[in-house]
Amino acid sequence: MALACRAFLDPALDVLWFDLLEPDPLIQVLPRSKRGEKNRKSFCLIAAPTDEEWERFNYYARRVHELYYSSSGCDDVWCNRPRIGWRSILRFHPGGPLLPNLRSFESDDFEVSKYYHLFVHSPLCHLVVDYWVPDEQTRLIRALPKCKKTLETLMITTSTRSENDPDIDRRLSGAMSQMEVLVNVDVKILLPQAVSHLATLSSLRELSFTISPEDNASTSKLPFHALEQLSLETHSSDVAPMRNILQRLAAPFLQDLSLYYNILGAHDWRGEHPNAAYVRAVVSAIPPLEQLQSFAFGVRSYNFTPSAVAANVLHITDISPLLTHRSLKCVVLNSLPISLQAVDIEPIAHAWPHATSIKIGESAPMFPAELQLYDLLPLAQLCPSLTSLSLPLSIPASFSAQDRPRFGTSRSPLWTLQTGSTDIAFSAEAAVFLACVFPKATLHAHRCESERDDVRRINETKTVFVKAMEEELDARRDR
Repeated sequence: MALACRAFLDPALDVLWFDLLEPDPLIQVLPRSKRGEKNRKSFCLIAAPTDEEWERFNYYARRVHELYYSSSGCDDVWCNRPRIGWRSILRFHPGGPLLPNLRSFESDDFEVSKYYHLFVHSPLCHLVVDYWVPDEQTRLIRALPKCKKTLETLMITTSTRSENDPDIDRRLSGAMSQMEVLVNVDVKILLPQAVSHLATLSSLRELSFTISPEDNASTSKLPFHALEQLSLETHSSDVAPMRNILQRLAAPFLQDLSLYYNILGAHDWRGEHPNAAYVRAVVSAIPPLEQLQSFAFGVRSYNFTPSAVAANVLHITDISPLLTHRSLKCVVLNSLPISLQAVDIEPIAHAWPHATSIKIGESAPMFPAELQLYDLLPLAQLCPSLTSLSLPLSIPASFSAQDRPRFGTSRSPLWTLQTGSTDIAFSAEAAVFLACVFPKATLHAHRCESERDDVRRINETKTVFVKAMEEELDARRDR
């Protein structure tokens, strides 16, 4: 189009240069005498361009609105291309914003992290960075206030917690306290003053951060008037900071609350479990949230050895405060070793009548399962929207159920039934029961390799039974 009519030149160039994955196209607009090649594939500057040549460079650079960088899934040659190119541009660049109209910048490249601060300026709206070099963190943090009136999304993560530095945490929290229009925030440790400032932003919708131990002493309310999603992580076994944040929370529009316990073991990678007292203290601190629809309590690095499970067994009474949140639709507690019994299912079904997904304790294959298929009847009867269910479920070969409903009477939309139990054996009666109660569901065995053949046979038998019964019902209707 641009070749056919000059009026289309600028619009066509705007589309062509809108997003950029590497600097090579920008380098190639400069004279051949000023650029060279590395490995015959990557371009770099070898001499300083003139002012006129930089004008040509800027003519295209100002059209770049999005810059994406990723080092994952590439070979060494490809990964080296952007590092060589940007380094050579910055060596000769006369100064000022490199990409003056950049609105989105994402990168997880370790080397490019040295130049993050050069891309952080107004009108940047979206910033996602990872693997930043510790020595260069301060440059990025100092640059954040330059886009305090435009930045809406901020995600800053590091590859390991060992890189956390109290001074860096203070600097980052100070920069965060100057932001004015943030909508989505996902960062590491935030100090109390930064959290208090974010609570005043009417624009903030999503917030994720690691709780600082200093939050234990804060008492002021956190009036997140527009917040819809909140994710909190703790690296401390002290329950006080997590409990303190939750007790101060005032978020009338909060729909999604996620809590994560991340304590690595002293001698290996396997993490610690929160004990029953910790879980009770946390869930009891959750304030009344009328619009809460999703709740998750996760353990980032968990240890499911028999001794670890036995020392941290939880019961329904430990999470009973959650049963008061009747608006919940999605509940995820599958990384906690919770012991469920048949008498616990009906209170759960009554508490969460709008539930679409329930996951409790299914990630613990070593945990003994006391539930059987017929114990799930209350969920089929009282949760008409339930489509996904994960529980520690036992299906013995001698399975028998006398109270099985007639086929065709259940309207349960359950699509996925998953269990982490190792106590699963083929039972034709179990397949028939499954067809009558959850006719649309497929049974899955999570992390149970030896039981997969039995699970497959149960599913196949259930499918054959459902098909046969549907054909019989159709024949009856036609008579």
